[in-house]
Amino acid sequence: MAIPGGFGSVSLRKNVLKILLLVLLFHIITGYFLPSRVPAQRSTPESEDKTAAEVELERVLNSGSTSDENAASGSWSDRALSWISSQQAVKDAEDADNDAARQAEAEEDPEKKLAEAQKAAAADLDEPEAPKKSKGTAKDTGVKLSNADKESTSDSTSSSNSKSLVGESKTAGDKSFFRKAVDIFLKNKPECEKLELNDKAPSYYYIDLPNPTFTIDFLSTFLKIDDVQLKDLKAKHDQLKLDINDFEYPRDTFSGKGVVMIGGGAFLGTALTAIRALRETGSELPLQLMLTTTDEYDEDVCEKLLPKMNAKCMIMEEIVGSETFRGMNLQKYELKVLGLFLSTFEEVLLLDADNLAVKNPDYILDSKPYKEFGYVIWPDFWRQTISPKFYDIAGINIGEPVRKDGVPPEEKNPARSESQLSDLDGTIPDSTCEAGQLAINKKLHHKSLMATVYYNLFGFKYYYWLLGQGAVGIGDKDTFIAGLTVFREPYYFVKQRPLLFGYDHAGGWQDTTMVQYDPEQDYEYYTAARDYLMQKGIDSRVNLFLNWEYTNSLRDEIHKSIQKTKPEVQFLHIHSPKFNALKNYQGNDYEIDGHERRQFGDREKIKDALPLDWELKASRISQWLACDAEIIPKDWKEVDRSEICNRIKKHVEWLIQTSDSPEMAELKDIGV
Repeated sequence: MAIPGGFGSVSLRKNVLKILLLVLLFHIITGYFLPSRVPAQRSTPESEDKTAAEVELERVLNSGSTSDENAASGSWSDRALSWISSQQAVKDAEDADNDAARQAEAEEDPEKKLAEAQKAAAADLDEPEAPKKSKGTAKDTGVKLSNADKESTSDSTSSSNSKSLVGESKTAGDKSFFRKAVDIFLKNKPECEKLELNDKAPSYYYIDLPNPTFTIDFLSTFLKIDDVQLKDLKAKHDQLKLDINDFEYPRDTFSGKGVVMIGGGAFLGTALTAIRALRETGSELPLQLMLTTTDEYDEDVCEKLLPKMNAKCMIMEEIVGSETFRGMNLQKYELKVLGLFLSTFEEVLLLDADNLAVKNPDYILDSKPYKEFGYVIWPDFWRQTISPKFYDIAGINIGEPVRKDGVPPEEKNPARSESQLSDLDGTIPDSTCEAGQLAINKKLHHKSLMATVYYNLFGFKYYYWLLGQGAVGIGDKDTFIAGLTVFREPYYFVKQRPLLFGYDHAGGWQDTTMVQYDPEQDYEYYTAARDYLMQKGIDSRVNLFLNWEYTNSLRDEIHKSIQKTKPEVQFLHIHSPKFNALKNYQGNDYEIDGHERRQFGDREKIKDALPLDWELKASRISQWLACDAEIIPKDWKEVDRSEICNRIKKHVEWLIQTSDSPEMAELKDIGV
């Protein structure tokens, strides 16, 4: 190295040279001995975004410049090119696999797509990404959880959008719960062909004895099922029970008491009527309105109207994850069970959106039957038509006769082979249930609830046919008791038979509404009735509601003797038409045969059962939504609201004139 002659004195030049040599020596030493410590001390956004492949490439390049052993096998550039080539080969192979997978996806059935979507969602729950804001985020929509201090902000359109309600707002225990639930359902997905029927099972009212008797042999004639299907369904169900038994109830996922209602889109107007009617009873329980997808989210209703009624929206698609949820392709029956499963309440009163509570239902979650059993179920009209193969699949042994629902009261139980299947030990008792309302403590019954979700997830392919065999009312309703029976969990089944309301017209009589009763009064009344039968030496297993001369007189005798009030009406489950002013206007539902009509029937005919005019109340709420409410559902904004308002107002005025309790037209001031 040449030093310019004009660069100071000789001594100065020597000193400068020494300093330069010392600096050079320092860099050589630090660069040789500490090469890996420098990047470890610095972290930039760029370095944090590097892929695993980029990090590995840097390691190869760095090791090539410092390792004599690596140098012996070739230059660092050769090794880098070799490594890049190997990575490209891996990527090419992965791309080929992905192409094949996409091709197969076009040919596979929806449940296979569901499985892939759920696996992706489960992976998302393991490593949540940073939340992103979008039009459909939880923060934008106002979706909140009962345990969350602030709203979540994840992308609702990606497969990982469940983070808005699972990854961000909840605890690790919650994520583990949902991940394990998905794993259990997928792991035990049946692989056999869809079940089919030889013929539909007949539908008999519970109060009428079927002819012929619903024996094991008789109920075995309707379902087509071969040995391959039976073996697969049984193996998967056996493993399902093992997995659910190993499942630990999550401590931080659910809390508190509340009402859960499913209803969005075209049903939002109906749900709003039911929610306000609920508040008219004095109910104060918080309510979660479960919407199916982000498309059903109505910002004004969810953020401005519902909070005034102590209610809020939750979007099932966001909780589960968009890809998983849409892959499920769930229909109306499954959605109710999923909404119950995903709600954040631990103790739930589940109500359909077309279900009017006509007395404050808050007490139900503190009632005697609920406290004793943790599960309250209401009856439907029909007898059970379960296939005996369900019990084979569920691993339940069918025993000897223990009930008398299918036997005339004055007769003894016949032999097992001649007895009604539902009278036999181990089977589900007779009378189907009606799931327009349900009360459950999830902590006490999480196992049966998990099984119920499973039965619905694979309902239309397998379990609806096993549990109903095509009889009236196929769907989710009997999956609740099926889960309870499999896990031997207790429940209270309301005894009082449902009633029907409806109206007369030129063509006869049209039913519109199923009437259900107060469960606590039912518990007290029929406990006393059972005690009376036992005191009289009468078989307490007798079906008191059987349409039979003996039981008809026995009911009267019991009522006179026990001196208790019969259960009062608690719910009106309205099947057609709903209380929705927009739909009622479009369907001309306010009149029949050219004149106004009452949907529940003439007041004089139903006054004893329903002392107050709840049809007037519900119609007045419909008028509020059509005429007075400042916030209305999105689909209402696309029509002439004034015409809807004028029609419902005319009908309400007529109802007031024909009412024995016109005060029911008055509504509480809730500030909307």
